[in-house]
Amino acid sequence: MTFSRRVFLPILVVAGTAAIAGCGSSTLSEDQLTELEKRAASLQVKVQEAGDKADACATDNKAKTEGAKGIGKCLGTALTTASTQIDDINDYVKELAGSASGDCKDKLNGLSDALGQTSGSLGDAAATANKGDLEGITKELQSVSTDQVDVTVAGREADKACGG
Repeated sequence: MTFSRRVFLPILVVAGTAAIAGCGSSTLSEDQLTELEKRAASLQVKVQEAGDKADACATDNKAKTEGAKGIGKCLGTALTTASTQIDDINDYVKELAGSASGDCKDKLNGLSDALGQTSGSLGDAAATANKGDLEGITKELQSVSTDQVDVTVAGREADKACGG
């Protein structure tokens, strides 16, 4: 079983940045927008690195030398890194929600909840991977894929509510 960047990266990039980039609405100050853009760009770089690590985890040679347990531990580390990065973005979304009001605040809180769920699913996937359960990891990543849809919808709603 291989985990290519084609599977790993889109899940994390969409979950971490696609919706957030749209939150640069007129209700955010220039400084907030700049900071959000920097954090989203940083997340994309770190997710790219996590994707590279995931690719390195699933080589045929690694499978022969380390087996499912070795691949799983390697994937677990990459997934944990991605989860941490999404937590960092989520902290900033919470900060933005704290300075917003009305529907904008509610929708930013909804986005924060969706990001938190995604991070939690990534954490669950990391725990499954660390056990060497490569079939289980596929199910966990499907959950992350569902979460990314929620993040995208919540991000669009936040963007509309916040004047974007």
